[in-house]
Amino acid sequence: MNRLLPLSLIILPLAACVGSGPDVDNRVAGIAQSIARGEDRVSVDELGSWIVADQGNLAVVDMRPEAEYAAGAIQGAKNLSLAQLMNGDTMAELAGKKLVLYSQDSADAAQAAALLRVTGREAFSLSGGYSGWEEKLSGGAPASDNAAAEKDHALSCYFAKGYEAPLGLPSMEDLANAVPTSDNLAALSPSELLDMGYTRPPGMGYTPQIKPVASAAPAAGGGKAKGLVVDEGC
Repeated sequence: MNRLLPLSLIILPLAACVGSGPDVDNRVAGIAQSIARGEDRVSVDELGSWIVADQGNLAVVDMRPEAEYAAGAIQGAKNLSLAQLMNGDTMAELAGKKLVLYSQDSADAAQAAALLRVTGREAFSLSGGYSGWEEKLSGGAPASDNAAAEKDHALSCYFAKGYEAPLGLPSMEDLANAVPTSDNLAALSPSELLDMGYTRPPGMGYTPQIKPVASAAPAAGGGKAKGLVVDEGC
């Protein structure tokens, strides 16, 4: 209830600006219901998967102050204030994009997402904001099971900034660019595998690799859809 009240204070005045009548009333009611169901929010796991899939239809917006953005941000995010985001040129640039907004926690971004939904945009706020993103990918948030923990670790590796490979292992960038397949690896000798970093030293975890996923939806522009593959190495 506490969350819905400030959102309603934004939705209703904006609805008055965009017009009145049954259509607008129905739109506002629909948005309020979707917010109550949590459909205006996206989890860290969901956003991470969307970024990795790289479908070409996603725009991530960091609404924090510039100094906080400079200190660390989600990969590919644009730093925009609410006023900058609602600017006509910016809205034209983001036309047709699925928008994910985040602030340090989630309140400011949730209100901005509600604003955008009233204008007909597909907008979401990141649950937990940037704080939740950092906690999840740093391993601070517990996973529900082993499979979830492995995926969380793979996402952490994928989004790691300045990752340095220990023991002479290749960097994350090298591994991502190589995109080895199981067939390719099977043809290599143990020494060649070691040179590529595909043994598992003590304490190492899992490496995310970008490979085509046959079951995924086609990427925008006819490219191959991509997904997160959990494999040994990171």
